[in-house]
Amino acid sequence: MKTLTHQEIQSFSFFIQFNYTYTLYMDDLPSATIVRDEHNRDLPPNYFEGIPIGIFSNHKGDHEIMIYNHLDITVLVHYTIEGH
Repeated sequence: MKTLTHQEIQSFSFFIQFNYTYTLYMDDLPSATIVRDEHNRDLPPNYFEGIPIGIFSNHKGDHEIMIYNHLDITVLVHYTIEGH
């Protein structure tokens, strides 16, 4: 557990509200985030480059931020005709 200072909370809040992301690379290829339709899971997913820092909600006038502190990473490998 880490307790954030007021300045750290303000910084994270700013970055999350303005949709800042970070990018991980594997073999010089950037990471992507899967976005699914919450109401119709049969639709194919969309992807956007990078990983969001967290999520911001404004529920009934209460501002709340959640910092993502855990990743589930899936690496998909596509083989070429040569088998590499």
